[in-house]
Amino acid sequence: MAEYFRSHGYEARCNEVLEGRSGGRHEIDVLAEKSDPLTTYRVAVECKAWKQPIEKGVVSKLNYIVGDLGLNKGIIVSLSGWRSGADRTAVDLGIDLWGPDELRRHLGDSAAGELSVPTGPTSEVVAWGHNFAASSGQAEQVIRSAGKGLLQLRTLEQLQWFAPLWLPAYCVRLTTAQPEVKRKKTRLRSSTFDNLYEALGGTFLQSVSASWEQVQIDQSQALRPLLRDTKLHASLRKIVQDYCRVSSP
Repeated sequence: MAEYFRSHGYEARCNEVLEGRSGGRHEIDVLAEKSDPLTTYRVAVECKAWKQPIEKGVVSKLNYIVGDLGLNKGIIVSLSGWRSGADRTAVDLGIDLWGPDELRRHLGDSAAGELSVPTGPTSEVVAWGHNFAASSGQAEQVIRSAGKGLLQLRTLEQLQWFAPLWLPAYCVRLTTAQPEVKRKKTRLRSSTFDNLYEALGGTFLQSVSASWEQVQIDQSQALRPLLRDTKLHASLRKIVQDYCRVSSP
């Protein structure tokens, strides 16, 4: 992809790490830039050589990165295409999706034919996650203690199987503004953070900084979501509407 943009007059760099307006750092697979005497046009290209089609979360994440870095355009190249929800989200957010057909049109049949999904565990990575906060040993100790009851006097439950699994969660990015008085002048100070809600029952997990470090995970080692994002969205929308109707402290 870098060579493609270079052939069209762009300067292209791979695995570029940039700091956004939020203070978070983002790694761009391919950053393509073209300048003239008046302006610079910057494009972020996210490359996905996954076995499975991408989901809409990949599109939303790139859209946030493009906005946070002040880039002009975002493109996702997916060798396995995308699901229906992803293409609708891409249209709404102005993100371009390039699948096998688009690659053949842009690169030609010969160059596009050389691209393939790699084999091995890395091709199974189809999601982003928040890294484990506790070690496997710490977690097992907590579980064994819980099986001994409140007074820890006898074993009430036998531990038959233990393994770390990824818990599916929805990430809701919030920005709040609060008045701040400095030198007798009042101004609004904004802060951005992420709320995590587990996707089995919708329980709130924790708030984390908007620049929290994300890790790529293999979804074959994760539980499947039971709660649809639309249900959580409706619940949060009602909470916000109730909050906006409050007329006194």
